[in-house]
Amino acid sequence: MKAQKSQTGKSFSRREFLFLGAGAVTSVALAACAPAGAPGAAPAAVEAPAAAPAAAAPAESAPAATLSSVSEAPMLRELVDGGKLPPLGERLPKSPMVVDVVDSIGQFGAEWRGGTAEINANFYIRNGGYQQLLRWTPTWDGVIPNIAESYEANDDATEFTFHLREGMRFSDGEPFTADDVLFWYEDVFLNDELTPSKPSNFVSGGEPVVVEKIDDYTFVFKFSTPSGLFIKNITTTEGEKVAHYPKHYLQQFHPNHNPDLDALVKEKGYDTWADLFDQMTQPHFNADLPTLRPWNFRVALGDATSRVTLDRNPYFWKVDAE
Repeated sequence: MKAQKSQTGKSFSRREFLFLGAGAVTSVALAACAPAGAPGAAPAAVEAPAAAPAAAAPAESAPAATLSSVSEAPMLRELVDGGKLPPLGERLPKSPMVVDVVDSIGQFGAEWRGGTAEINANFYIRNGGYQQLLRWTPTWDGVIPNIAESYEANDDATEFTFHLREGMRFSDGEPFTADDVLFWYEDVFLNDELTPSKPSNFVSGGEPVVVEKIDDYTFVFKFSTPSGLFIKNITTTEGEKVAHYPKHYLQQFHPNHNPDLDALVKEKGYDTWADLFDQMTQPHFNADLPTLRPWNFRVALGDATSRVTLDRNPYFWKVDAE
């Protein structure tokens, strides 16, 4: 296998499993950056981004400095003008991912309402834009960078180096760096209480992968034997987990980082710290969880008749050609 370099362009938790049995209908209002109101109340009319065409394909990365406030979504521009949100150029990474379109740039719309029979709202996580380090092209003819700006593989497919987009941020404005990937690896993947069975995507030759940080935006996956399918495997929903454990937020729920965790577990009403941690990592049950996805869950699920509200992530790192 030749070295390759590419430039840009669930398991259920225990609590989720119980909710799945309810089989109830969940509705959603995608209220872009609007605060959630009381349960059941209709949110204020706001604009949401039009869906990208199914055949959309990512183009080259573009420097954030070339983007002006004119490019802002209207509802976000109001927050910037009111001093409640940093300007667009300060929210995007240095090289945001530019998504090309086939026909034309979409138009901003209003509310988007929908429903699903999945009480855990996984429909909106999948189709609302789950994000991995790498992704397939829309035509399924190749793997391209996504969260990662580029990657390389060595000749024998035992080492895979990823380079993140410098300046990328979670939805709460905090930086996303290699430290977040190391938090997933050291405190989640290697922890037998949270991950008793290591996913096969991260095992080769019977040995789990070793992840090492090179610098703030670079890390490497090292396997003991060749893992020729790793690049394809990292595009799966299991591969998404690598980049979706914000250390700055989740460390408060982990015993390696919070010496007073027992008190917090009792306060929150959970039996074990692992149960609490698991719940806090589920966006549809924890509206405070920072994300790299395009939408935030602002009203999390609570019972079999819940209505959830999603709004725009103002720090989302993809832009269109304009």
